[in-house]
Amino acid sequence: MNTEARIQNAHQNGYYLESTLLCYLYCMRGLNLIFKSCNLTVASEKGIKLKKLYEILQDAHLNQPLIQYSLNKKNLKSIKVWLNAIQKLLNGKASVRHYKALSEHSIKILALVNMAVVKTQSNQKSRINH
Repeated sequence: MNTEARIQNAHQNGYYLESTLLCYLYCMRGLNLIFKSCNLTVASEKGIKLKKLYEILQDAHLNQPLIQYSLNKKNLKSIKVWLNAIQKLLNGKASVRHYKALSEHSIKILALVNMAVVKTQSNQKSRINH
């Protein structure tokens, strides 16, 4: 079963926390691919904090034309809101009542990140061919 099918299946069956965490995992993988394509190293041996991740994303958006091409400002703001919600979830401060909404938001963010990864990879391929 592919990634999107697993996430949709978990969401449809009421496993909102599982679908949110799967989205988080795949979003982090996608962002890592975007950063690697721009030759940015983000994580250290100890990992990275989510609040710091947004700062790095925002800084890279200003300085890296490839990230500017992949993610616009509106998408960055959506990712910031999502990262804050995920931070609350991981710290245990999120209410169970908000799991469904967070799961739906996570699915949307995953779609944004996936589109950014595709744009980044297609832009890299076009640079190689020229």
